Amino acid sequence: MAPLVGSFLGVVLGSALLGALLAWILRKVASVSRLASYAAGTTVMTVVYALAGQVPPAPFDHGLGHVAFHGVGGLVGFALLWLTAGRRKRAEGAGRHGA
Repeated sequence: MAPLVGSFLGVVLGSALLGALLAWILRKVASVSRLASYAAGTTVMTVVYALAGQVPPAPFDHGLGHVAFHGVGGLVGFALLWLTAGRRKRAEGAGRHGA
């Protein structure tokens, strides 16, 4: 069970962190919204993890299980990235106007 959880956390954190880096680069190069860049970044990194990463433990080691494992990990990574991004600027702006 521990290898399964570790593999899943690796996919989630890897797709979120490296996807955020890729999204940042995409926003610097092209005029893309934050949501679209995060979606593109996590999608690309999820595909990279699925193709080049370690194979997750059984029953997710082949076929649709492999695709579903990485797909769910990518979605959780995107949600993690989206829910934790951009809060600081909104909070700073509210703090200045409220004082």
